[in-house]
Amino acid sequence: MKNFGKALIDLEAVIKVNQIYYDAWYLSLMAHLGLGGKKGAEQDIGHIKYLDIQRNAYDIINEYVNKLEHFDVEWFKILVDSCPHQAMLDELYNINQWQ
Repeated sequence: MKNFGKALIDLEAVIKVNQIYYDAWYLSLMAHLGLGGKKGAEQDIGHIKYLDIQRNAYDIINEYVNKLEHFDVEWFKILVDSCPHQAMLDELYNINQWQ
């Protein structure tokens, strides 16, 4: 039983470190959006694997894209790549929004 207890403590520590890793990519994405950095944002979303964080990333990118004065295909691609299932289900059905 002692080994299970020690293993559980180690596993919980790994889970916390792993969550910090994904939170760091999300925070980096927010910084790149604030700076208008397409390449950085694109790289950040490639590291975000959890669906709930992908959804959050989609939401903040969508907010950023909607504030742009003109349609930007590269930002639109980053938006869709950030959370493809969300883009297909919630937003892209309304094609008028993107014209």
